Amino acid sequence: MKKKSIFQKLILGGFIIFLISFIMVGTFMFALVMNTTVGEKKMLLKNSAERIGEIGLVTIKSDFPSAKFIFNSVVENISINIGASIVTFDNNKKILTASGIYKKQFESNELKKDKNIENVLKGEEVSKVGFGDKKGDTFLTYGMPIEENGIVRGGVLLSVSMPEINKSLKSILGNFLISALASLLIAFLLFYFIARRIVRPINEMSDAVKEFAKGKFDRRVSSNVEGELGELAENINNMAMSLENLENMRSSFISNVSHELRTPMTSITGFVEGVLDGTIPDDKKEEYLNIVLSESKRLSRLVTDLLNLSRIDSNNLKVNKRVFNINELIRLVIIKFESQITEKNIDLTFETYDDLCDVYADNDSITQVVTNILHNAIKFTDVGGSIGIRIWEYGDKVYVEIKNTGIGMTEEHLKYIWDRFYKADESRSMDTTGTGLGLFIVKNIINSHNEKIWAESLYGEFAKFTFSLSKRV
Repeated sequence: MKKKSIFQKLILGGFIIFLISFIMVGTFMFALVMNTTVGEKKMLLKNSAERIGEIGLVTIKSDFPSAKFIFNSVVENISINIGASIVTFDNNKKILTASGIYKKQFESNELKKDKNIENVLKGEEVSKVGFGDKKGDTFLTYGMPIEENGIVRGGVLLSVSMPEINKSLKSILGNFLISALASLLIAFLLFYFIARRIVRPINEMSDAVKEFAKGKFDRRVSSNVEGELGELAENINNMAMSLENLENMRSSFISNVSHELRTPMTSITGFVEGVLDGTIPDDKKEEYLNIVLSESKRLSRLVTDLLNLSRIDSNNLKVNKRVFNINELIRLVIIKFESQITEKNIDLTFETYDDLCDVYADNDSITQVVTNILHNAIKFTDVGGSIGIRIWEYGDKVYVEIKNTGIGMTEEHLKYIWDRFYKADESRSMDTTGTGLGLFIVKNIINSHNEKIWAESLYGEFAKFTFSLSKRV
């Protein structure tokens, strides 16, 4: 079964709301006309009944035939003047006068069983609207008791045909139908254009998302609409931009990884073959073997980064915390980079508040954090520059700071350094290697420890990374 589109639902919903509102208005108008017409007629009948009741009380108490004749004439005149059928009776249910439909109904001068008459003789006032014998005729019946000192002496019942109600109902129905048709046409046009205006950007967003699913992230949605749809369009565009950047970084990552793998493998293969076939002289073998070792370590770092990336993506980055000396860990990492530090003539200083500075963390993970940060620091420090490592404690935390002189980073690049595959342009200009994963992995390792890391930089002068660790527990 084909589902209705948003456009169809909006049109259908608008029509339903319109019809319900129109029916409610029509019902209100009908009730208003009925109440007004019935109220006017009821007041007329009540005044007439009171006049009849005053004369009828005298007639009931009198034994003179002339009194009954006069009463009958008065009732007949009132009946003709107001166009009503009237019947009067005493408390013994004996008919005093009858006119109109009541004249035929009560020809035997005996009251038939009638709920209205029964209620009147109980001292109740009766008022009701009903239908007559003829189809479509509407009648208003009003009855009141004839009383003396609170005692019911008889009653009067008046019934008047109300063609005004029928005419009003027909007029209302006709006007209602004409208005309904005209309003439906106008409403359809309004709902059609409103629905199109709402659905158009939604369809555009849907088409854009389909393009994203095909890997085409350069599509953008028009965001000139206001309100929630405009905000949604802007969010979709931001998502597309992020996906496009991620795709570009992914492509760059694949290219960089390929380069990172191919270059050291080529070097290692070439130098080992040179050593084996005697092309490289004996006095140069140590030099070339050191290059092979360096390239092997470079491959090892790449494999480690890729393994950590896989663990992060699968939420399988395990943290095995234990107590260890952070000073000793940093010294061992520095020793690994000793040759590179010496080669660039970097002035490295290490400042700590206590030789026995124990922390509670995952030793291997924190080793990689320090390795990645120090590796970047060495890479982007100018020849003859300086790197400062400082450790201090505050409260129940130990803080590690690694600061290097050099090109630094702009505020714009500082926002994205923790993103995977991100490499600032300045970084590329100084170093074409690297996958853009180092700081992304560092951030996730620190987060897995429930600790904090942040970066500060002044472009053209320095870059500084600081992270926290829990003290020994």
